[in-house]
Amino acid sequence: MRNFSLNDSTQVKILPIIKRTEDLLGDLSSSINGRDCDAEVVAMPDLGLPHNVDRMVGGFFTGAYYSWESDIPWIPVDATVNSCGVSIYKIESGFETEFEFELSIQTAINKISESSWTWNYNAGNHFITYGHVSADSSSKNLPEGYYLVLHASPAEYKNQFNGLYPHPGNWYSDDIRIFSDDRVVNRYIRYISGVKAERFYRLSKLLDNLFSERNEFVAALVAGRRSITPMTEVLHYGMPDRCSIAIGCQWLDASDPRYLLLTRPGAPLIFIESDLGGLNEVQLRAGVSNRTLTPHGMGVRLASTSDELEVGNGRLRIGDRSFGPGESLRDTGLMKIREFDLDDSLAKILKLCPGTVIGMIDPIFSHFRIDATERFGA
Repeated sequence: MRNFSLNDSTQVKILPIIKRTEDLLGDLSSSINGRDCDAEVVAMPDLGLPHNVDRMVGGFFTGAYYSWESDIPWIPVDATVNSCGVSIYKIESGFETEFEFELSIQTAINKISESSWTWNYNAGNHFITYGHVSADSSSKNLPEGYYLVLHASPAEYKNQFNGLYPHPGNWYSDDIRIFSDDRVVNRYIRYISGVKAERFYRLSKLLDNLFSERNEFVAALVAGRRSITPMTEVLHYGMPDRCSIAIGCQWLDASDPRYLLLTRPGAPLIFIESDLGGLNEVQLRAGVSNRTLTPHGMGVRLASTSDELEVGNGRLRIGDRSFGPGESLRDTGLMKIREFDLDDSLAKILKLCPGTVIGMIDPIFSHFRIDATERFGA
């Protein structure tokens, strides 16, 4: 396991859990392939807690990259795969008032409600932010002007019959198997293999394309008569290749090593160009070039530093409370967005995952969950 986390009190409790996940991934792949196979988990600076208890019970946390070696297709379903990321668009002219921005959002919501898509730009940690790049922070990457930043996933392929989440009764639920190992006590991996795993991966790549088209479609609706110019987009959730899953972790190609660091409500969104060839680089097994891993935000920590965190026997335990599959940590008060300080936090992240700040977007108006304290979590 590679550790690029901040090693705060929450992450120190998560690290042994995902190390056991790494062991299980390797043992399972060895069992499937009939030979010794490696696995690796890479913990990022935003390693933290998702709301999704199923994911954690399965041994997967946000802000990490999970990979395994295998000649035979198989996928750990409790990683709860979807496609998500951030898209940046330069907008021709700005919104003069917050009312005008909110009216544009409502118009977009009304139009999407007439489609087969689901509006989820105010769900979880998703958002639409309208912001400005000043002359002081502008660059060739982000020229001075107004911008729309969109963060959401294709919710249409989540818990439905044709979705990728391990929802009871979906298209692969009858093929889920359970692997356990005496070396990793009270833990298991739920997985699918063979033809269903191949289809799962193909669907995950289709979602990557849908993510891109979906965000641009919605950005154009919000912009109305204003023209928009796509600047960049970066995924931080999905399957980089057939044998890896990134959750809240960006995988950057050498052709475009730029990404947007999500900070906290009201703080600048930081545009960074990542250094290549560092320790945070991984080799994908699809025969393509290396990828550089970076955090997507600050992540979510335990609200109480004194709470213990355990995964075992199909349960998640935080302090004196226990949760099982199907439950959520949302609104429990057990989680808190990790604090962000422009100087200190950014310096720590760039030390672990080296890069250069090439611009900042100052938020003006935003559309997100009413409980803004959970925004930018996982």
